[in-house]
Amino acid sequence: MDIIMDARGATPDEKQRGIAAATAVLDHAGMTAEDAASGSFAVERWDDMGFPPDQEPSEDEYAAAEVWWAASKAAIEACCEGWRGEKRRQVCGLQLVEDPESELADRASALARMREIIRAEGGQGEFTDNRVFFLALAATAEMQDSSRAQRQRRNGCLFVAVTRGLPPG
Repeated sequence: MDIIMDARGATPDEKQRGIAAATAVLDHAGMTAEDAASGSFAVERWDDMGFPPDQEPSEDEYAAAEVWWAASKAAIEACCEGWRGEKRRQVCGLQLVEDPESELADRASALARMREIIRAEGGQGEFTDNRVFFLALAATAEMQDSSRAQRQRRNGCLFVAVTRGLPPG
């Protein structure tokens, strides 16, 4: 599985610099991105559950999480070198690429694919997977105002963009 930088406003070269830094951390630790991210996800799930004692992550999961967090920190530092504070706050860090066709789509392709999915689902908004979410992320990835983009995704405003051109009803 590949990794990408979630870094609004970063150039492709800056994002690549971040990915290279993260890859160096992962390689130094002798860990794959999937294994490191899995550790981080285990710790996050435990947090989401309210830290139940019988669900605590293993020592290996903690160690993997530390590698993921170090790789993400290195990626952010390398990608954002010389950036001002406000621009830097729009950078989330590393993400695993689970569905390249959806997550790496350009805006026009993402919107077209969302329209296809909605048509196939009969416009009911009953989706059986995360494709629409990932496509919405791709469609808004390069918006300058990331907080506005997040609100649009959260409030369903992309629905207007996605359904434009669909037959009524």
